[in-house]
Amino acid sequence: MAITYVPGGTSEFNICVNLGFTAPTDVTTTVGDFDGGLTPNDVKVSFTAPFTNTANSYAVQRATLGATATPVNCNLNATAPTSNDASGTPSGGSFATVGSATTLSSEAGAFVDHDVTNGSYCYRIVVTDTVLGPNSYSNYAFANLAATAPPTLTVTPDFNTFVDNTVSASTPGIGQHDFVFHLTGLTGTMSFLLTNASNVTRNSDGTYGFCDVDGDRKADQGGQTVIVAVNGQATSGGVNAVANVPIPSGGVITKVGKLVVVSTPFRRSAFYPEILAQQGQVGVAAAEAMKQTPMYQLYSRIAPRPEDWPRLLGKIGEAMKQDFDFSREIAGLGATTLIVAADADIFPPAHAVEMFALLGGGQRDGGWDGSGRPKSRLAILPGLTHYTIFSAPALAATVIPFLDEPTTTR
Repeated sequence: MAITYVPGGTSEFNICVNLGFTAPTDVTTTVGDFDGGLTPNDVKVSFTAPFTNTANSYAVQRATLGATATPVNCNLNATAPTSNDASGTPSGGSFATVGSATTLSSEAGAFVDHDVTNGSYCYRIVVTDTVLGPNSYSNYAFANLAATAPPTLTVTPDFNTFVDNTVSASTPGIGQHDFVFHLTGLTGTMSFLLTNASNVTRNSDGTYGFCDVDGDRKADQGGQTVIVAVNGQATSGGVNAVANVPIPSGGVITKVGKLVVVSTPFRRSAFYPEILAQQGQVGVAAAEAMKQTPMYQLYSRIAPRPEDWPRLLGKIGEAMKQDFDFSREIAGLGATTLIVAADADIFPPAHAVEMFALLGGGQRDGGWDGSGRPKSRLAILPGLTHYTIFSAPALAATVIPFLDEPTTTR
């Protein structure tokens, strides 16, 4: 109930206004990159939830404008909050809901409208009175998104997918190539990976293609193409992958030598049928129910914006609906890999064995001296599930010795 007290005059009692469902009055917008992408094409809508509200759900609406957005063509033209948007510009019918924010009374709230197309827009927040029915409208806030040039990456000299080390028509040699990467509009770090073909190739014109890392002018045993330096800084012993190379240059180069895969299938069809059914139920609608899970308890403690929990579940749900099969990519991994699975995982142990086989495991007897062992490893941990393996002492006891061992060249 709203009361307007006029001393010496007539006071008004409005019982058609429910102060528990009022829109904010301080809505603002900020254009920027809020999703870790490379383009400032996101709009952040910020506001403060009214202290009188019992409602905690705030619908964010957007209207597309035909001209540059200004306070003139994006304006409620009334004092917010109001239950009537008839005087607003643009008209109320121009708005469509693009999302919602969950915020407690008196607290700051925000919603990020991601990957918005270049143009001009008007935003507002609407709160619906679930008791009496009317909407409550906030002030309007505008946003203009201008076109930005996408980042580019070019390589000099240009090269095809496959580049051999051809150097001589008579004698194989070192065959070293230098490539210069030109980056525009990129910051942060980059990683490089080379995939390898055969050891020695004799071409139709009589030349040779091969790899000679040690420089003895002989093809290396089981040779592989490697990166010997990035930005003038040598890699240790030559590797086929380097990670976290600063852009544009300098810094410490980290090489990728080992990989640990824990409780992860490489093909979607490997999940048990009941797991696939559960994944199909993950989405925004499940957000409230899933607040009872350990996943949410952890998320709410460490996430900078716990109110984005429904959006996170929406993205997870969409990602889990996508089919995938990385058999080919796994077979091409050069890093020494440890595969770890629980004996009661979300996929059969046989799937972990199949992954191990793609990396060369399970093909022959390891021999009394271990010389026949593959360089990659497989571990099935007993008495564990997908939900307990990550905190189990047995996982650390399995992984740490593997990482501490020198990298094998088998």
